[in-house]
Amino acid sequence: MRKLLLLSSLMTIIISCSPKVYPVQSCVIVSEQNNTITLRATGFGKHKIESLDAAEKNALESILFRGIPGSQYNNPLISLREDQALQANPRYFKELFEKGRHKSFIISSVPVTNYSWTKYKKWTITADITVNIFALRKDLEQNGIIRKFGL
Repeated sequence: MRKLLLLSSLMTIIISCSPKVYPVQSCVIVSEQNNTITLRATGFGKHKIESLDAAEKNALESILFRGIPGSQYNNPLISLREDQALQANPRYFKELFEKGRHKSFIISSVPVTNYSWTKYKKWTITADITVNIFALRKDLEQNGIIRKFGL
């Protein structure tokens, strides 16, 4: 009996310590032209519309905080680390991401896959998101998030 209790306790510890695997929201360049960039982004959400919105936010976050390798925007628009920028300008980023203002910089959002239900109990979709970089950069400048080019 004691061995059984010890074995079950050991199994519980091993199972609870196993690494958790979470879905990755990817974002890669499709094309760029005339102050716009089209990114193929993946999003996850509890509802279908949330997953498309997450893909759009993922595309903008990549442009703002990480940069897009292989494009003229390989450096992020915001030079601060993401956590520093969010902490320094909470009102701006809350309005941008939580209140849906990010959609004003998105020219088009075209799904390239069907919605699918994942093992993580979330919907996922991949879409080509075209972002107006010129308008986004201008808005960041006007709100004091970044300095004007050349200053």
